[in-house]
Amino acid sequence: MSRDPFTLEIVKDALVAIGHEMFDAMIRTSMSPIVYETTDFAVGVTDARGNLIAQGNGVTAFSRYARHGGAVGLATLPGSR
Repeated sequence: MSRDPFTLEIVKDALVAIGHEMFDAMIRTSMSPIVYETTDFAVGVTDARGNLIAQGNGVTAFSRYARHGGAVGLATLPGSR
């Protein structure tokens, strides 16, 4: 199957936008000044194996803990297992 460069670019941009939206949602809904003032957190989208696909702004060092079951909330899409 050949890769359509236009579709690939659209999907890539959508994943980047999801990361930014997750980051903004965390800031808007946080009750902790550590989160909304210093942005001391990280958000990201992973596949079913825990590989990082996209991430939002923030402290990217936290993203590596997602694969090791760190203090992050992981959500799995239906049918992705």
